[in-house]
Amino acid sequence: MSESALTQDDLEKRRTELAYEEVSLTKEMLADSTLRDELARDRTQLANERTILSYSRTVLGILGLAVIVYKFVPGDLGIPLSVAMVIVAAAIGFVGVRSFTTIKKKIHD
Repeated sequence: MSESALTQDDLEKRRTELAYEEVSLTKEMLADSTLRDELARDRTQLANERTILSYSRTVLGILGLAVIVYKFVPGDLGIPLSVAMVIVAAAIGFVGVRSFTTIKKKIHD
């Protein structure tokens, strides 16, 4: 009889140990999930910053091209073409900034 009581006690101890291990694993999984979410948010934020930088490079390139067109295109074609390029550059810059701020708000919410 005492052997079966010991076995029963051992089983209860083991069940308790397994329950604690399960709780511990769940906490580790939650911590891992939180870390994963934070890292994903950081990656998304960095990608958003790279995107606004590429919009900026595009705008600067178009503005530089507008200056070159203004200086070197002869006749009456240079000025309207340069103005059109500046307008396109401003539109691209506006779209880039709006996209950046929209995504930034989504990331931080």
